[in-house]
Amino acid sequence: LHLYLKPETDEHAKKENENAMRLAVAARAERILGKQKQEESHGQDKNALLLSVWMDKYLQGLKLRLKPQSFRHHRILVESVNDYLRRIRKKTLKTSQFNETIYKGFLAYLKDTYRVKRGDRLYALHPTTLFNKQRQLNQMLNAAVSDGQLEYNPFTRLHDIEKYHQPSRNIVFLTKDEVKLMAGTHAQSWRTKVGFMFCCFTGLRLSDLMALEWKDIRRSNDGGLEINLKYMQKTRKPLVVPLNNNALKWLPRRDGKADNEKVFDLPERTTCRVCVKALAKRAGIKKNICFHTSRATFATLLLEAGKILFLTSSLKIC
Repeated sequence: LHLYLKPETDEHAKKENENAMRLAVAARAERILGKQKQEESHGQDKNALLLSVWMDKYLQGLKLRLKPQSFRHHRILVESVNDYLRRIRKKTLKTSQFNETIYKGFLAYLKDTYRVKRGDRLYALHPTTLFNKQRQLNQMLNAAVSDGQLEYNPFTRLHDIEKYHQPSRNIVFLTKDEVKLMAGTHAQSWRTKVGFMFCCFTGLRLSDLMALEWKDIRRSNDGGLEINLKYMQKTRKPLVVPLNNNALKWLPRRDGKADNEKVFDLPERTTCRVCVKALAKRAGIKKNICFHTSRATFATLLLEAGKILFLTSSLKIC
């Protein structure tokens, strides 16, 4: 510290000695406290699990509580965290060492390096997906804090500019004329087109369409057909949708299929999304169309037909 005591020959020298003693006492106290904190952190590290090990335990708990589709998102997040740790050569990182630097580095990895494969192409994550990944990461880190493996969630100490924010939502839908264009356009996947068009007139989500069985289509009180679901895949709430003439045109023939057989023989989700985009492009529609557009389209067609606003708003288009 280069602190020295001088002979107190005058008042100035006396004050300098007092300042030197004050600095020396403060430095000594700081060293003692630092040593105590270091010992405490060493004690905590002995009980801290490797992040990879703790995340496995975290996933095991989620698997018991979540639906398979929801669990899949968390599993993919954990896989991406492990991949990031391998890239920065920190596979043995302990959960307690997940700090702001690691957090910010992982966010940058998701945006700049991580890619999703769809068909033969790789795609960067959409801003909404980045925000959702960040939310899932916070859920996991908050669980680590509750579990005593992490002192605090580093997200709480990031500046606002360093975080991902939910982008404003622009709901995309097809007009009546665009629906006719899609209906009259040749599709590379006929099965996907049939399912998409059916959803334009029923408002079903893709997950509900894929799970739809023949026993879910019943006779209504007025003698027509309706979809009667005990619960929707996402909300777990019941749903009843009357099938109008337009929906019936796109309903496949049953041909003696059993009650528990699927109504629609659809390819996997990724293929459905790719085929719908290709169909829209082939139809000359210059909108960012995805399979979920059918749900917003159904709501729009209801409004144009003058249906009750409450019925339309209850869809929540999500």
